[in-house]
Amino acid sequence: TITGAVVESKSGRQAILAKRVIDCTGDADIAHFAGAPYHMEPVHRLMESTLQFGLSGVDLQNLLVYIFMQQQGIGGRWETGDETQNLASQVITEPFRKAKENGEIPDEDDVDYIAYFGCFTALGELPDMNTIHLYGVDPTDAQSLTDAEIKGRERSMWAIDALKKYVPGMSQSRLRTFAPCIGVRDSRRIKAGYQVTEADVRNQAQFEDTIGICPEFLDGYGIMLL
Repeated sequence: TITGAVVESKSGRQAILAKRVIDCTGDADIAHFAGAPYHMEPVHRLMESTLQFGLSGVDLQNLLVYIFMQQQGIGGRWETGDETQNLASQVITEPFRKAKENGEIPDEDDVDYIAYFGCFTALGELPDMNTIHLYGVDPTDAQSLTDAEIKGRERSMWAIDALKKYVPGMSQSRLRTFAPCIGVRDSRRIKAGYQVTEADVRNQAQFEDTIGICPEFLDGYGIMLL
């Protein structure tokens, strides 16, 4: 039985007692240390983790023309329930292929360079470049996460150099921000009273105890809910 949590803060070490403890760690840390049953895939089978970064100084007009002229991401098929639609996305891969061919970026089995940005500002900023995808990261191990943070930042700088060199509208771009931490997609999964299945996701299942709806694509299923 969990009766609370021990915390460290500016007030020192304290215990916060509670009638219920909700595990919002994302890695089922509380459930794990409490001995609750869970499942986790072997590290080599986990989905990739991603370090995002932001850019400033982008010529948006030239960049968007480049994306649509190169057909980057156009025609990608996303399933929406029982229907299939062609949805455009801002996906960039060509500069990284060129950089690898020219020996500017190493071709590593555990790193993918696939740039995607979900939004931009009128000031020429791309605040969420989803680009560096790292495999073999153990989200439950502090050393593995630390190594991924270091590696992700280094590869981000290599990626920015490639974007500046090979993508119109990005020659004057510069690093704006790094994400506060690496983004983990796959970790421990609590064996709860009910496990959400792929069929549930594909058929937009509804449950009486639903507390929220995510109108987004779900990694691992290759589908988008609209």
